[in-house]
Amino acid sequence: MADKELTFGDKATAIGLIAVGFVASLIGVILLNAAVLGQLWRWFVVPIFSAAEIGYAGAVGLSILASYLTVAINLKKDDRTLSQIVGGILLRPAVAFVVGWIAHFWM
Repeated sequence: MADKELTFGDKATAIGLIAVGFVASLIGVILLNAAVLGQLWRWFVVPIFSAAEIGYAGAVGLSILASYLTVAINLKKDDRTLSQIVGGILLRPAVAFVVGWIAHFWM
């Protein structure tokens, strides 16, 4: 069977499906991290420090905070261009802020 060249509509559909899949995966990872963090909090922090339990939104917020504060960039082993690295550095706080802003409404 001969390869069919993709038209603009086919390419746009493929890009749209990839974008939707990426966003869905990102949301899934955020929610999974929050669920694990919430359970670990209940198992360890609550009994050891007599802390209050946290809800799902609090776990999302703490998960974002922890990942935001613990990022490490190794410029010597990074294959990205300088503009990609700088773009990531500038985009990271914005993404963390927006996701945290959304999560705080659940609290």
